[in-house]
Parts: sequence; C-alpha cells; structure tokens
Amino acid sequence: MRMNHLPDQPGFPYAGLADHGYAGTPDALAYRWSRDASTRSDAFVTLLRAIHDDSMSDALDELVAGRHGPLHQRQGQRAELVALMWLGRGDAEPEEWNDLVARAFERREVPTENYLLDHPLLAEHWLDGMERLNLGGLVADTD
Repeated sequence: MRMNHLPDQPGFPYAGLADHGYAGTPDALAYRWSRDASTRSDAFVTLLRAIHDDSMSDALDELVAGRHGPLHQRQGQRAELVALMWLGRGDAEPEEWNDLVARAFERREVPTENYLLDHPLLAEHWLDGMERLNLGGLVADTD
C-alpha cells in the first residue's frame, strides 16, 4: 500500500516507506530505539518521549481545529482523521485506505470536529488505526 499523501524526502519520518516498508523508515528506527529496555530510565529518552507525545497532540489539535494549511488541504486532512478513526475501529482494512479517505471526505452530516468528538474512544481508534497502517502510535511509558 502506498499512501500518496506522505512525502518521500530525507529527514521525513516515513522516508523510504514505499521502497522498504515501515521497518526501514526513520520512524521505525526511532520507535525501536525508544522501546529498548536499556533506555527506560534514561532522562534524555524520557524527555524525547514527552516532546514526541506533546508535539503529536499539538499537531492533532491543529488539524481538528482547522488551523493547518489551505482549505482544501485541511478538508483532506480532516477526512484522513475520520478515516483513521474508522480504520482503528475496524470498519475497513488498511488496503482500503484510499477508498476510506474518499468516503470520509464525502461525509457531511456534521462538522468534522463535532463528529470526531462524539466518539468517546477516538484516541484509541486513532492509535489502533495508526498501528494498522504501520505508522506507530504515541510512545507509551511502559513503567
């Protein structure tokens, strides 16, 4: 599966995804490093986890609030957030991602932020969807 909305450039967390799969991306390498048992009590690693989790939360807040990019881009990003929730709750398979995003883009019952916030398991569905797409999730503290 190739996700057309992900740039493939050096320094991008998912660079090389199309060629090597998730396991060869910088994000996968960072995730494996973060899960290394020898780094669990390392203050630097704890700081990196906190920065990562906080920046992911900020980015999701901006997307839902619509403060990121031109209108058409924001609508596409909102559709991806809805599709990610649907994928995480098991409404489709990862191979159906592009169709799922298209269906989410056509969804117009209520504003996206209201639709998403009406789902009490939204965060869990997003994390499950990210895992199903092999994009990882928040770096959890295992202690």
